[in-house]
Amino acid sequence: MNLRKLEVFYYTAKLGSCRKAAERLVVTQPAVTVQIRELERYYQVRLFSRSHNGLQLTEAGKMLYEYADKIFGLAEEAENRLLEMGKVRKGILKLGTIKTYAKYILPVYISAFQKAYPHVKVILQEGGSIQLKNSVLEMENDIVVAAETKADRRLHSMPFRKEEVFIVVSRRHPWFRRETEVDIEELRKVPVIMREKESATRYVISKIFKKYQIEPEVSIEGGSSDFIKEIVKEGRGLSFFVLPSIKKEVEEGVFRPLRLANERIFLDVRIFFLDKESLSPQAKVFLQILKGKVPS
Repeated sequence: MNLRKLEVFYYTAKLGSCRKAAERLVVTQPAVTVQIRELERYYQVRLFSRSHNGLQLTEAGKMLYEYADKIFGLAEEAENRLLEMGKVRKGILKLGTIKTYAKYILPVYISAFQKAYPHVKVILQEGGSIQLKNSVLEMENDIVVAAETKADRRLHSMPFRKEEVFIVVSRRHPWFRRETEVDIEELRKVPVIMREKESATRYVISKIFKKYQIEPEVSIEGGSSDFIKEIVKEGRGLSFFVLPSIKKEVEEGVFRPLRLANERIFLDVRIFFLDKESLSPQAKVFLQILKGKVPS
């Protein structure tokens, strides 16, 4: 049996979706569909049935999935054992992430890694998403966790999490006590404090403004989240943040997050690397941790 086709079937069955399997395997959705059809044609069986609830495994599909689960489970176990026997316990792991994640999100993953591999030196670089993705291409970092802006086919990526972007005002702002969501048209009339142009937050907000043909009154532009927070605290305008970066201020009643009435705004935060084959043993282990597999 062709193991590549089996892998495509396995992740489609496991994730319940051709689209999700394509994202996991970093291929196109049509490629996933073709591989499954070729399997079905070769063995003259149906592996999936389609209904309004999505893909369902047939009896043949359930049988094949049981074997595939064992095969890829053993393959992963073998890889982990080889990594244990290799150079994973020493060396350097070079990571990069956006400033908010460096402070609030990634430390728990790094701690899990260092608990298992205390002799590996971890170097963490902070920066903007565009800069970080370039750092992988220039081999300055093994793995970066950053927000997607424009797709780059030279990089492999996999989903990490979605972060909702909120309009943020301080208690000095007239919108602080409002109970309603903000209509996009209201943003024409108020001072807006924006991140630098290389920022992923700036990128998604600019797309929203362009979609609704809004030209905001940008009073201040800055590259530092802390600088922008101070300006917002003074009531000199509103800005845009993901919730982890303002959690403390919201809990203290300093900031108020507001949603757009027109649509939700999200950052697509992804894990970027060149390819699995070129990753160091340390980076391969850390990639597994980011995917939720904490070493024992």
